Amino acid sequence: MVNTDNNSPGFFARLKQHHIYRVVAAYAVGAWIVMQAATRVFPYFGWSRAVPILIIILLLGFPVVLVIAWMLIKPTDPAKQDSWQRRHWKLGAALSVAVVILVVISGFYAWRFSKHHTQLLAMVATNRPTAVPVSASSVPPVSATTIPTKSIAVLPFENLSSDKNNAYFASGMQDMILTKLADIGDLKVIARTSTAKYASHPDNLKIIAQQLGVATLLEGSVQKSGNQVLINVQLIDANTDNHLWAEAYQRNLHNIFDVEGEVAQQVALALNARLSQTETARLGTAPTQNPQAYDSFLRAEYDANRAYANFKTPDFEAAVRNYSTATQQDSKFLLAWSRLAQMQSLMAWTDSPVLDVNRKQLAAQAKQSARRAEDLAPQSAEAQMAQGWYRLYVLTDLNGALSAFQAAMELEPQNAEALYGVGTTYYHLGRFDASAETYQKAAVLDPRNLNILSQLAHTYEELRRYGQAEQVIKQMLAIDPASLTATINLANVHILAGDLDGAQAVLDAAPASVQVDFRYSLRQVELMLCRRDYTGARHVLLSAVPEEHTDLDRGQVEEDFGDVEWAAGNHEPARAHYQRAAMLLEAALMQSPERARGDLSWVYARLGRTQEALAQAQLFLKDRQAAKSVQREEYALANLAAVQAQIGQVDEAITGLDRLLAMPTGEFISVPLLKMDPTWDPIRKDPRFQALLKKYEKFQTDVIPAPAISTSAENGHG
Repeated sequence: MVNTDNNSPGFFARLKQHHIYRVVAAYAVGAWIVMQAATRVFPYFGWSRAVPILIIILLLGFPVVLVIAWMLIKPTDPAKQDSWQRRHWKLGAALSVAVVILVVISGFYAWRFSKHHTQLLAMVATNRPTAVPVSASSVPPVSATTIPTKSIAVLPFENLSSDKNNAYFASGMQDMILTKLADIGDLKVIARTSTAKYASHPDNLKIIAQQLGVATLLEGSVQKSGNQVLINVQLIDANTDNHLWAEAYQRNLHNIFDVEGEVAQQVALALNARLSQTETARLGTAPTQNPQAYDSFLRAEYDANRAYANFKTPDFEAAVRNYSTATQQDSKFLLAWSRLAQMQSLMAWTDSPVLDVNRKQLAAQAKQSARRAEDLAPQSAEAQMAQGWYRLYVLTDLNGALSAFQAAMELEPQNAEALYGVGTTYYHLGRFDASAETYQKAAVLDPRNLNILSQLAHTYEELRRYGQAEQVIKQMLAIDPASLTATINLANVHILAGDLDGAQAVLDAAPASVQVDFRYSLRQVELMLCRRDYTGARHVLLSAVPEEHTDLDRGQVEEDFGDVEWAAGNHEPARAHYQRAAMLLEAALMQSPERARGDLSWVYARLGRTQEALAQAQLFLKDRQAAKSVQREEYALANLAAVQAQIGQVDEAITGLDRLLAMPTGEFISVPLLKMDPTWDPIRKDPRFQALLKKYEKFQTDVIPAPAISTSAENGHG
């Protein structure tokens, strides 16, 4: 029967009768509150991905709520309840029960999902290491306006595994995430070296971010148990301490390969960084799909980091062994081949600090590794880096190395290691201005890398910009007050600039751990010779070398003893020391010819063995020239000029000094040093020598202010 009741209320009136407008308003307000709370709270628990899902549920729930409200909420006037609603109230009740059941089930699984993560947070709070004290003055202040918003540093990941031997895995995950982040050209990414000494979860984030020159910090922890891995990461705005994004990844060793790419993509999204198609593809590509190879690679990275920090042969050998294992387990593991080539090339380098290795064999292996990386992906940054280090350290093909490093930079502009390679190649080519500029760029990406800062300081020294070198080395000492390299180099900068009091102050302020080192003692003696403090120099040399030092070390001490006595006018005792030095250096010549020849040529000159002195000095120069490094050649030229001055070849010595002073050779030769160093006493009164000093004195640049210097041989004589 058709209802013909014309008094039946209209649609909008029925909405009002059922209080639908109130329901819509209440739902809108409630949904807005829920979404605001979720966007702030969910990331803290690692539920960032749940926020979009919640929004979809709220949108889909809107019509469901309207239907339920229509069916369950009675009109204001019971007499106007329509028959359809009375017949279907049971359906509405059933729907309500179903919604309640779904909410309960969802809550149960959300609780299950977050339970382990909550326990992890508790473990972090309980086991969080004490933050490394950091002074706001550790590094020259960085203006907040100079820090790009799209900048990030990854702090060391905390190892939460019960087995502390899994520390390599946490460290390796940090490295892999950094490697992926460096692929993003729109991000400024700080290299690992600069963050290595910070705590995993420090309290002073703002100060650390200022020291590193970044706006955000990524913290993380890794818990590995057997085949299962839990990785927790959180991106923090260093200025506000707000969590911009966080996530927990529960994986096993068979599906862990894409985590670093996912993290990098989420960081890019959180920081609004642009991603090109090529970068997106690289982020989505795992370095290997072999879990055993991946594990071996992470172990190798851990060994390599220790090797670069300590320069101990066993650490280098362990890194090579594990990189090799990774390449055997996955012959297409490009990154492993690249890192293996770099490590082998460094160890094969003639001047490498890694001793007791078969350099010839390592050179052949480095060639194979670099070639394998190039065969796998010739246009990749990894292959170019492998070629760069091989050509620099093994072939001494400086132009080839420069081309390779520059190609890597074009592919990865944020790669601090590639910048360091370019700067180092420029340095050996003698292009010191370009080297300094490149090292400065590398220092922006790796501001607490002492190696980069040390090389930058050496470059300034070559350019005789001693004031700038001093500032860089002071920055090194602010980072590591116990750095032997920085201490003796800073003292040397003051000596080169003629500031002997400043050099003495640097050495006096050195910590005890530095003052006991052999190289510190040699720098002290050099300073005392310039001061003509022979008594003090003798005292230092008497305890300079323990018995376990090499023939080369003991030969250098005997040589310095001879220099002290010779400058003091005691030539017979000096000759006795030089005789002992000659025997020790001749023995060292068999093991380390390039390091011993320079000292031996000087000792022969003082002993009057003129032809042998010239022969060794010429061989030393030839060896250095074979390295095709302008910087290494300079020292040999300075040594030859000193030998010539000693044996009476004054014209040749003056010509050599003229050439050196006209070049950027300030690391070895400066006008203030020539005025003080007893080495040049044999020609000091020669008018040509004095004219040379006057000629180049006006070209000394950026010199540290120094008091007047006395060159008298009376101070401390005897």
